[in-house]
Amino acid sequence: MAMQRKAMEPLMQLHMANNSAAPIQRFGETLEEQQAILRAQALIRGRNVRKQVAVSTETEGIVHTKIKRPGAGRPPVAEVGTPLRTIQDNMWDGAQYDRLTVVGGANAGGVFGTGNGQLPSSPETLALQAPSTSAVINGGYFVHKVGLQTDEGTSPSIGTPVGATATREDYTPIARPWVQDYGHVTVGGGVGLSSGPLLEHHGVETVLPNHERFQYRVPSPDGPAENPLNSRAGALTHASDANERAAISINKNRYGKNENVVMHTLTTGGKRDLGATMEEWQRITHAGASSAQRELGVDPASSTLNLDGGGSVYMGIRRPSGMSTVSRGGPTNQVIRPVANVIASQPTNSD
Repeated sequence: MAMQRKAMEPLMQLHMANNSAAPIQRFGETLEEQQAILRAQALIRGRNVRKQVAVSTETEGIVHTKIKRPGAGRPPVAEVGTPLRTIQDNMWDGAQYDRLTVVGGANAGGVFGTGNGQLPSSPETLALQAPSTSAVINGGYFVHKVGLQTDEGTSPSIGTPVGATATREDYTPIARPWVQDYGHVTVGGGVGLSSGPLLEHHGVETVLPNHERFQYRVPSPDGPAENPLNSRAGALTHASDANERAAISINKNRYGKNENVVMHTLTTGGKRDLGATMEEWQRITHAGASSAQRELGVDPASSTLNLDGGGSVYMGIRRPSGMSTVSRGGPTNQVIRPVANVIASQPTNSD
């Protein structure tokens, strides 16, 4: 899989800075008392770190990083300007950022989805087509409700993907207002799926203009009104509002070759107002995808594509026994939303 064969870099490590000041030395404290204070402060810092950041190996070659905000009354564990702090500063309390880094994942993977005329399917079911030990994330936009229209005013069937995809020929074209904003995941030299906006290309972040094609509400004589473009299939007007998000990045390694895949999600348990706008999501994914390259002394060269969000967000691991969910959008007490396609990436040994 070439995922545009823009690839990613070896395992990302977020900087976690020690922000603690030296303990205040009070008159009359013994050395033992001072050491006890130091141990207590270290314990508190350790608990704060564990509440904010967790890193684990899901399977060989797939590393999972989970990040939350400090929460009320807790200090951040990272200095301003570090990738971790950037991610936390663009999140709300109650949101969670999850990232799967797939080592060499740009070299093995694909898009798995529904066929012509088929309704959306559970991402867990679609992901079972992927090889075992693959990381999986939901794919691009599709017609998910009645009433969405094309530029010509026709209404595609429920489940129809927006933009070219490898698994179907009956996709609906990308609406004209966003043709320049969409990107593609490529597989084997062809288009695997379409989505947007393209957030970053070879290390250069895309400018997201303050244009009504990215605004859910627009000015009117009676105040803000719903944008007429909201009814287009695959509309990107949601960019201005907070929402649960998903994206995929491919980084260049130190030799300039496509390498690791990074999958990102931001979930809130279905509470949309705790999600991220597209500009916030762009900052989060840039920090998440590029930090490992900085650790290795390699200039960031990530390419990141935003994927379908909201209730469509899904990320998991394809294991021999089936699917293991890492994160999902929408209320956790509801069934995971069916989607049109998913992206899978398998770790490989690659320099």
